[in-house]
Amino acid sequence: MPSTKFDSTKLTLEESERDLVFKALADYNRRMILQAVYDEPNINLTDLCTYFPLSRFGIMKHINVLIAAKLLSVEADGKFKRYKVNVAPITSTITPWLSSLKQKDA
Repeated sequence: MPSTKFDSTKLTLEESERDLVFKALADYNRRMILQAVYDEPNINLTDLCTYFPLSRFGIMKHINVLIAAKLLSVEADGKFKRYKVNVAPITSTITPWLSSLKQKDA
């Protein structure tokens, strides 16, 4: 009989937010997009597309996952959208989780 202790349908808000961050960071392309935006804050999609061998649509799908995880913020600038990295979800969700693992290991 399966354990209900790890029932993913009963995630707390904090666990759901952490899950989004882990899912966003699990993909290599998303990590590289995040790195590119970090290296060049306020970059727009057109400029970002020059860095990757992906379609514009493919990059947008990755950007939407990063935005959903709150790792990227977007600001309208005329006809362009500009992106910025937000590391707060990493420090507020993953770091405490890692600390709790270290405490249990000790």
